[in-house]
Amino acid sequence: MSDRAVDVRLLGPGDTELVLSASHLFDAAPLPDQTTAMLYSERDFLWFALAQGRPVGFASATMVLHPDQRPVLFLNEIAVDDVAQRRGIGTRLMQAVFDLARSRGWASTWVLAENDDETAKSFYRSLSPATAQPSVMFEWEES
Repeated sequence: MSDRAVDVRLLGPGDTELVLSASHLFDAAPLPDQTTAMLYSERDFLWFALAQGRPVGFASATMVLHPDQRPVLFLNEIAVDDVAQRRGIGTRLMQAVFDLARSRGWASTWVLAENDDETAKSFYRSLSPATAQPSVMFEWEES
């Protein structure tokens, strides 16, 4: 499969079944109600990379608002199927993410990577970010 045979597109409200069929790309099976809500949201975005109609990758992002800043786009996650890696699909997904943020006049796109995830950090560095800052993430789980 060449990257030219892959179509990258922003999903919308009619794509719930497509997302549900792509559980192999996610950490867990997509939840129908959450999937539908995301696809209808005006601040959440989901792109799929499709090879001959089959999902081989995705990127998800959320537009973040704050009173004293222009909107920014937070990249939640990007994933490419193991059999489709190293073919430029992740880069094409990220280009689609950047294109959306740029077309809407948002200030930036940002992502957090786990400190020990060298693959992710290497990938993000390959996209020539303006900055790469060390960060610490704190998480509180709700029951």
